[in-house]
Amino acid sequence: MLEFYAVLAVLIVELVLLLLLLVPFVPDVVVETLIALLQTRGIKITFGILTLFTGDQTFKMYKEENRVVPLGTTNPVDATRFREQRFRAERNFYLCAFTYAMFIIIVRTAYMLKQNIKTRQELAELRARTKAQ
Repeated sequence: MLEFYAVLAVLIVELVLLLLLLVPFVPDVVVETLIALLQTRGIKITFGILTLFTGDQTFKMYKEENRVVPLGTTNPVDATRFREQRFRAERNFYLCAFTYAMFIIIVRTAYMLKQNIKTRQELAELRARTKAQ
């Protein structure tokens, strides 16, 4: 259960980070600070942990899909418990997979924004040189 809340917290942080990266008219200093934050070693460790969580949840979901309720069971509590466990396994898998995909999107967006800032700075330098001549 703790794993679920950890992944949920990472997802919320990712959504806020993506929002900050994509909001128009954010100063380049703020974007560069966020990009520098993304290039730290801790982010790579987070990526590894998300990879492990996603793999683990994939295994758990596969295990729940292949589990069979005994045919002679007439107790509705057992069937409800079976469906509940399957739902939780699927929910956790999709949460981990979405968090993993969001992480990749954020890294790629940060790279593109870094290239954009670099290109704008080069353009400003070229314009300054042109005006100086």
